[in-house]
Amino acid sequence: MLEKLVNKFGYDKLLHFAFGAIISFVFTNVMILQEGVSGVSNIWAAIAGIVVTMILECIKEFIIDGNPDKKDILATFIGSVVPFVVNAIGVLFYIASH
Repeated sequence: MLEKLVNKFGYDKLLHFAFGAIISFVFTNVMILQEGVSGVSNIWAAIAGIVVTMILECIKEFIIDGNPDKKDILATFIGSVVPFVVNAIGVLFYIASH
């Protein structure tokens, strides 16, 4: 299974996806824990996680690399959306239970 993903997308894109998810997840959870938010406010923390991740990705692609790869940016964005989806599902469960 992993070999098929690597053959289809390549290591670089999979790493962009993974690091996008990790950076967004860490920032989102730090913000949630620091601010003590719950419920729908978690969505705003997840959106902030996406924004921070994409700012870092743009710095990496445009300034550090100097030659931006649109597919790298897209892979990072898709990865950064994963924590948003997880938080949205959690918020739905929170709303349903109250």
